[in-house]
This record gives sequence, structure tokens and C-alpha cells, in this order.
Amino acid sequence: MPGEVKAILRVSDADYVPPGVTVRARIDATLFTASFADELLETLRQDSKVVSIEVSQRLRQID
Repeated sequence: MPGEVKAILRVSDADYVPPGVTVRARIDATLFTASFADELLETLRQDSKVVSIEVSQRLRQID
């Protein structure tokens, strides 16, 4: 998916998944890994039920 963001999301309400977000794996009822279109990032930051977003960073490969 072009422009896909992978992140860890913490939400305030148990089992809440913001619109447009795909849950990749649940850690608990309010914490999960997710993927979503990059243009959704700012909307998620404005969502009052989203407590935090940690966007994953691609690490450099060390040979």
C-alpha cells in the first residue's frame, strides 16, 4: 500500500479502532499495532480517543 504508516496506537476506550485503521496485532484492549494511510496521521492525532501514536521507523541495515 503506497503511503502506508505502521505504528503502535494507545486509545482511551477499550477495543476502539479509529476509522481507516487496520489492527495488525492487539497487545491489550487499548494498545495495538496498526497500519493506515499516511494522510490519516494528522486526523488520528486530533482524535480525542487516541492517547498516543508511535510511528515505526525503518532501521538501517548493518552489514
